Amino acid sequence: GETVLQNVIAIKNESNEIIGVLILEHSDKKKTLLKIGDVETPEELMSSFLETRYTIPELIKDGIVIFNNNETVTYANGVAKSIYEKMGFGKNIVGETFQNIVINSVEFNNILQNKKIDVVEISILDMVLSVSYFATLENKKRQNVIMIVRDITQEKSKEQEIILKSVAIKEIHHRVKNNLQTIASLLRIQSRRSKNREVKKILDETISRILSIAITHEVLSEKGFDNLNIREIVDLIYKNYSTKTIDKKEKIEFTIIGDNFNISSEKATAIALVINEIIQNIVDYAFPDDVAGKVKIFIQKDHFFSRITISDNGVGIPQEKISSSGLGLMIVEKIIKEQLKGSFEIKSEVGKGTTVKFEIKNEY
Repeated sequence: GETVLQNVIAIKNESNEIIGVLILEHSDKKKTLLKIGDVETPEELMSSFLETRYTIPELIKDGIVIFNNNETVTYANGVAKSIYEKMGFGKNIVGETFQNIVINSVEFNNILQNKKIDVVEISILDMVLSVSYFATLENKKRQNVIMIVRDITQEKSKEQEIILKSVAIKEIHHRVKNNLQTIASLLRIQSRRSKNREVKKILDETISRILSIAITHEVLSEKGFDNLNIREIVDLIYKNYSTKTIDKKEKIEFTIIGDNFNISSEKATAIALVINEIIQNIVDYAFPDDVAGKVKIFIQKDHFFSRITISDNGVGIPQEKISSSGLGLMIVEKIIKEQLKGSFEIKSEVGKGTTVKFEIKNEY
């Protein structure tokens, strides 16, 4: 809440280009300002702050070690001293030579010539350190080499934990997929043994639903992360139907177009079940006997909701007969409303085909 006077001084390079500014603020009670004429060069300006310039390095988490042109440590902040204490240096490293302090095999003159040595990771004792070097011109007669060292042991440990967890998650999804496929195989055996057509139909539909769930676990077992690609899921469901409906594969032409985006594994499973039910109905009823046809799956991503439209040019259903009394449509509506937080719409016209459209709430 105090009024201050601000003095802004340009810092210029050798080409007289402004590369920065020095801003000094003073209380108006002091009436003391630094005049531009008091500072002749940036080098002199930096030299005037030799006593105070090391305040900031004490506040950061990187270890900073400064060597003069005689390869001697002139400054080390608290973090650097702590790191070297862990490595067995019992005394203050200020005054030590470059060769005694350097962690990796790098030459002092090489740093001066190249101006910068990129970050390298070094394992020493039970620590992992990232180290980099750069040379700075303090004045025309004296150069400094600055070493920046950071203890990244915890980061590396967490990174290893994440890798191990990712492998474990992949294995879990792989086993779930195998278990679902085993259940589907057992039901398929029962279906083949049954002589009741209605029972066979129910078992086949159940197998299809189980395999649609297995699809998401198959993708997760390969990728190892939660977000799945919507187009990839739709493609796998289509391929699943292509392999089990060989008699209709050549007669039904599938086209998948539209946007591509990622969804969570939970929503991917729900969407897979919905699309599975819709395609199953199309394959079973839209193109009876030897009728050929086309099926188009259109994916559209909007700001708040995304839309998936599945249409066919099959025989169609009288509008008055469309209801949610069938188990398939009951499953579709329930999943869309409760799990996907969206809406469901179906339109059909005899002789012209059926269009099913559902929306899902986007994830942010």
